[in-house]
Amino acid sequence: MVHLMHLEILGGNLTITKFQQDPTNVLDCGTGTGIWALEFGEEHPASRVLGIDLVPIQPDWVPVNVEFQVDDLEKDWSFNTQFDFIHSKTLGTSIKNWPRYIQQLYDATAPGGCIELSEHALDGYNCDDDTMPADNAFSRYLEVMDTALKKVGVNPHLHSEDYRKMLEDVGFVDVKTYTFKVPAGGWAKKRSLRRIGLIMAETMKTGAEAYGLSLMTGLGGKTPEEARVLIEDVVEACLRPKMHAYYLEWYFTAKKPE
Repeated sequence: MVHLMHLEILGGNLTITKFQQDPTNVLDCGTGTGIWALEFGEEHPASRVLGIDLVPIQPDWVPVNVEFQVDDLEKDWSFNTQFDFIHSKTLGTSIKNWPRYIQQLYDATAPGGCIELSEHALDGYNCDDDTMPADNAFSRYLEVMDTALKKVGVNPHLHSEDYRKMLEDVGFVDVKTYTFKVPAGGWAKKRSLRRIGLIMAETMKTGAEAYGLSLMTGLGGKTPEEARVLIEDVVEACLRPKMHAYYLEWYFTAKKPE
């Protein structure tokens, strides 16, 4: 569902990056189920796509140009090749040392190659009218998550300018930032935004618990009952939105000098 939501954000495209020809070697960081890598490999038959993840939940039956490996992106990278395109999406709660991760992205990119990085705000929702009170479900949920994420070494306060600076600091050039609104539920009048919001709400039916329950009860100081009430409040706020809340999704594209 998250993959579908990103397709909607990008108008049906797998990337915001445009290719004049299929990139030869492609790396998908944190590939998850492998759905992006599989679809990219299908759309770009001349590309060789490698998907990396900590957990082997990818299918065994794959096209000849797609491969999956179990590995830890936070450890030293030891690939035998450099990549013409690297794709990294929604790893905000997975990476503790972002400067090191982005340095490894740079080192693994072939000269003249490019990367696409997509992350979203982890520390707050926005609202352009007065429909979101200060003590709303999203703020209460994120406040507990903030405490827990910091305890495991994750910085939940990275914003677009932080990612952009890290990309530029390691040597990437032609860094571009694209910002998109993701409504929390189907409240938006614009049809495309409403569809994105409805998909987001669908993901939260299980996503709010999947992302939050363990952290809230293990490190956030909440009992299981308190955590579940908070999770239910967030899901309710998405499924029957009275608040016109949204978060920001950022896409970054960058190139490595020739």
